[in-house]
Amino acid sequence: MNNPLRILQTLDRHLAAPAELTLFGRAALALGYPASPAAFAATHDVDAILPLAWLAAEDANLDFWEAQQRTNAELEPEGLYLTHLFRELEVILTPDWLSRRVRIPLELQRLRVFRPATLDLILTKMARGDDNDLADIGFLLTREPLSADQLRAAFARARVPDIPETQALFLTAQPKVLALALARERGGPEPSTPDHQPARAASFPCSSTLLETVAALTVGCEFKDNSPHESALQSSCQPARPPAPCGPVERRRSPLAQAGTEASSPPQIAARPQPAPAS
Repeated sequence: MNNPLRILQTLDRHLAAPAELTLFGRAALALGYPASPAAFAATHDVDAILPLAWLAAEDANLDFWEAQQRTNAELEPEGLYLTHLFRELEVILTPDWLSRRVRIPLELQRLRVFRPATLDLILTKMARGDDNDLADIGFLLTREPLSADQLRAAFARARVPDIPETQALFLTAQPKVLALALARERGGPEPSTPDHQPARAASFPCSSTLLETVAALTVGCEFKDNSPHESALQSSCQPARPPAPCGPVERRRSPLAQAGTEASSPPQIAARPQPAPAS
């Protein structure tokens, strides 16, 4: 079963007016590229980017939030959901990403679905850069080969959230992504795509500095994730699983779900108070 498609079909059925959604994450890979691995379609959620202009049109968005809430209620018994919605400034993207989106042709009545261009999708995957993300980037490079020079130019132009942990992870991921592109240019082996694994919550302490974070990642050890203020290197080194960043960048429920089913005014997307960890 294609879970992202089922989620979007349910959302489309609950919409009363036309709407659009820009996917990223594995839902974008499952629906936005032909013959993608079945593991991508097994994801239980749909991640989406909310453009600033879209967010500014509050009255026009109310139908979407209501439909999203009804979709989550209907699909909850199946463990499927649409709650990972990010402002565009909370995602690593090029400044002109919106003008380069790609329409995903789906047979839906009211919902138009897009994905970022391949180069932008790669950037979004570099906010964490774990093994699954790197394998996904490898898949993207098989669908649209990009040179190391193109990637370097995108790294230089990328708009990165002003969060030390995110910036550190982005810097750490750059040589790994370039290595994938160079290996492909030289005719190296095709990257493997691991089975989908649900993301595990983890956090660096919000007080950690950029250099401390880079140093911790460089050793290749995994952080404990007991709380947002407690992290330590485990005695046995494992490949680092970078965390979701602290602060306002988070996966969030819709404003209607937070405020209750009755809403007298258009919903607002409020930042999560620090120092609660992202999930």
